[in-house]
Amino acid sequence: MRTLDALKLFQGRSVQAPGTSVAYLPAASSRRQLAASASNQSIDPLHWESVFMKNIGKKVTCALGLAAALAAPQARADLGDDLIAAGGNIVIRFEGSDAGYNSLISVNGSPEVFPNHSTPVGTEFDLGFFAAGTPLDVVLHVLNTAQFFHSGSGALNSDGQPHAFVNVVGDRTFVSFEDLVGGGDRDYNDHMFSFTNIAVGAIPEPSVMALMLGGLGVLGFVARRRRSQH
Repeated sequence: MRTLDALKLFQGRSVQAPGTSVAYLPAASSRRQLAASASNQSIDPLHWESVFMKNIGKKVTCALGLAAALAAPQARADLGDDLIAAGGNIVIRFEGSDAGYNSLISVNGSPEVFPNHSTPVGTEFDLGFFAAGTPLDVVLHVLNTAQFFHSGSGALNSDGQPHAFVNVVGDRTFVSFEDLVGGGDRDYNDHMFSFTNIAVGAIPEPSVMALMLGGLGVLGFVARRRRSQH
């Protein structure tokens, strides 16, 4: 039997080798096609579209989870950490002072609060709503020397050094400042306070944020397609 004839037979029905009693059935994919043809049913394109969209949804979900993990600020205790709003109202609480100088605190241009020698420990002030991901600039105003020291790396400080030590305990972020140029005695207890709804770490890169937003958009499209098919 020629190869071409064998292939034609194999596509249409079982094939029996000459001189043998062994019958070879078509492959599984061919059997499915034959069964569909025999019952006059075509393959439902909506079914395959649904399968495709489900697979895409799974891949996007994995990518979105990875992007979120990369973008999420990692909590740690360190000198010069960046402070970032986690989303919602931020409340600041005075935690004490061991300074000889007088000082005040402000956040992103807010009114100055918490005179360090007259504010009772535990006093709170609601700074208002901050969108998630908003960088926060916490400023220590030292009244005796007219110096301003910013949280973060120290790039905005006159001496170029970090002056704020950041520590995360439970759901609160504690910040404590050194109020002398050049770092002083580096005890970081001259003005101490804590926050709610603040994350600690690097600000997410725009490319990572774009990946997260793109993933959310695709997931929304997948959800709409699934609803339209039911």
